[in-house]
Amino acid sequence: MNIRIKKENLLKVLSKVQTIADKRSTMAILSNVLLTAEDEKLSCIATDLEVSYKGFCIAKIEKPGQIAISARKFYEIIKEFPREDILLKEKSTNRLLITSEDSKILYTLSGYSAEDFPSIPSTDGVNTVSIEKNILKEMIEKTIFCVSTEETRFTLSGIFIHKINNKLRFVASDGHRLALIDRDIENLDNLDLHEGIILPKKAAQEIKKLADSEGIFLLGIKDNHFFISNDQDILIVRLIEGQYPDYQAVIPETKERIVSVDKIIFLDTLKRVSILSPDRFKSIKLSITNNQMVVSSVYSDIGEAQEIIDVSYTGDDFEIGFNAKYLIDICSSMVSDVIDLIMNSPSSPALILGPEDYGYLGIIMPIKLND
Repeated sequence: MNIRIKKENLLKVLSKVQTIADKRSTMAILSNVLLTAEDEKLSCIATDLEVSYKGFCIAKIEKPGQIAISARKFYEIIKEFPREDILLKEKSTNRLLITSEDSKILYTLSGYSAEDFPSIPSTDGVNTVSIEKNILKEMIEKTIFCVSTEETRFTLSGIFIHKINNKLRFVASDGHRLALIDRDIENLDNLDLHEGIILPKKAAQEIKKLADSEGIFLLGIKDNHFFISNDQDILIVRLIEGQYPDYQAVIPETKERIVSVDKIIFLDTLKRVSILSPDRFKSIKLSITNNQMVVSSVYSDIGEAQEIIDVSYTGDDFEIGFNAKYLIDICSSMVSDVIDLIMNSPSSPALILGPEDYGYLGIIMPIKLND
């Protein structure tokens, strides 16, 4: 291998590699990045066997070649390299020389043969659909916070993606709350969703990073792998196997009590009152009467809090308890100035909607109030 490359171009790709390369694995090779120089470009591949990333950058290839080297050390060297032009040369078997044009700067990294690096699934023959980056990012941001963190509930440890009514739907739930978003995507039938797929949380986080700017992504599914790509990046994800729970069974069909409230006022009140809520459950109580809501909390041996806010509601008085954090997370993800809390009973799921939040809803299970 013998190539010339711009620091800026290489650094951009290597920064995306860092969270993929597995530093804690018992397989040392997984902490490496595979460099392949050919066809006037350098490709960088990292994998933890569940999520794989392949990035490209333009380079002047004087001699093609491959080598796997430490992803973290290579990134740190390139990040601090004092010149814009960088030369990469294979010094000897499985040793990479990183130097400047005048040879005044010299680093050598020992690595592995490319043959030792795990192969990643091929994208050949994958049917794809196009989706705008900002739409994809929005769908992840509005659901990922509801993904379960419990290892025993593996089917809930990712975002469920499927097609419903010719729309692409993302759903996430941890059993206590749920977020759902629908978006119109052209040619959705080209995506082999079948009964739906479960995208791991780590993969969703990596996709969100790639989708920070506007543009177009291609999505595809093949052999229990999810593929996402643009001109510079390819992300390949092993999907979670198993059947996602019947989430639609918890979506309320009736709307017996609808409380409309200013989102910002409600959010600020929740944040203040929850300061004096128990640390574990963050429980707060909503006491609702005609056009008024009392938000309160009690933390034994420490204190209690109460605030009264105006709402739009006419009906019987009632009380209901929630985890304040769950309410804050859902409401913070919404863009509507006024939101509707639909609560049929103190023990049934509460539905949260906003008129400007097209195709989006949140659901929270209430908690039992102490007498």
